[in-house]
Amino acid sequence: MTLRFGLTLVAAALLGACAAPAPAPKPDPTSDFAKPPGADGNYGPGPAAANPAPPAPAKAMVELENPADGTRIAVKKGGELKLVIDARPFNQLQWRQVAPVAPTLSPIGERAYVSKSMNPLDLAAGGWNIFRYRAEQAGKVTLVLELTPTDVQRPAVRAVRYEVNVE
Repeated sequence: MTLRFGLTLVAAALLGACAAPAPAPKPDPTSDFAKPPGADGNYGPGPAAANPAPPAPAKAMVELENPADGTRIAVKKGGELKLVIDARPFNQLQWRQVAPVAPTLSPIGERAYVSKSMNPLDLAAGGWNIFRYRAEQAGKVTLVLELTPTDVQRPAVRAVRYEVNVE
């Protein structure tokens, strides 16, 4: 009798495990086609605006690697700002500046791409986009960069904003 009871319990457990899970809710079909933030040109204040960190003291040379969206940056007049941001060349996605920063900042040369691999043709390894700016005159400016495809005109995949204060 105990063997029969044990087999019944095992059979019930197997049936419970094989039961079909509840159907998942269907995703909103319009969400796949929604424009990413900043695609309409309205970049807003950035996520750090709600709880901004205290500004760091101004420096003559500021170099940041992958700073968070909304980062506040202080640079001395005549100083240099260098941003190193991850790029995804395998997907043909590169960062580009979309909002003017003159006359507060001026670009030093063009955006540079540096591969993370010893082989510069190894696109799967990823790379960095490097932006350099000179602080020309005192003031505040919002530096806006977008991660966009390089081969076709499509909305940006991601946008970041940095509040730069030149003292």
